[in-house]
Amino acid sequence: MKNNQKFIFISLVFVGIFSRIIPHIPNVTAVTATALFAGAILSSRVLALAVPVVMMYFSDFFINNTMHRSFFPEKEGLIFWTDYMPWVYLGIIAAVMIGSFALKNRNTKKVIGASLLASFVFFLLSNIGIWLQPEGYPENIAGLASCLTAALPFLRNALIGDLVFAMIIFGIYDLVTKRTSQTQFA
Repeated sequence: MKNNQKFIFISLVFVGIFSRIIPHIPNVTAVTATALFAGAILSSRVLALAVPVVMMYFSDFFINNTMHRSFFPEKEGLIFWTDYMPWVYLGIIAAVMIGSFALKNRNTKKVIGASLLASFVFFLLSNIGIWLQPEGYPENIAGLASCLTAALPFLRNALIGDLVFAMIIFGIYDLVTKRTSQTQFA
């Protein structure tokens, strides 16, 4: 693994974890943006997929055992895994795949489009997971519609956060790599 790939991997994991554990508006984090970026920039598909999995697992472990511990009264000891996590991880892995396919030759419109698509895909997958949880919503179309309707405020926040963080992360990267290439050839 090249040193810059290692640095990008570690930076993305740190940014994603940090954005989840600091006080923030619900669903306004850098998670989807870092996943899109990993898919677009990291040359190793395995490394790109590892970014959101590592980021989410460590931040979930911390959050579920501290800030959100009261959400799991039936569990004793440390919480290493919960039933909702596969659906959330699947949604964030989808963002890596979107970044990998849609953003290799990117421009601002593509970043915006990929960010919106990733937000919607994550919204659908993660809320299907919530809908399928026992003792949650009825397992019929009305239950799914009710689940998705209840989650709409989170979608609005995610769309805003994902767009802002994607523009910031891709913008900083493009600015730094442009300056670096100009410095190397000057």
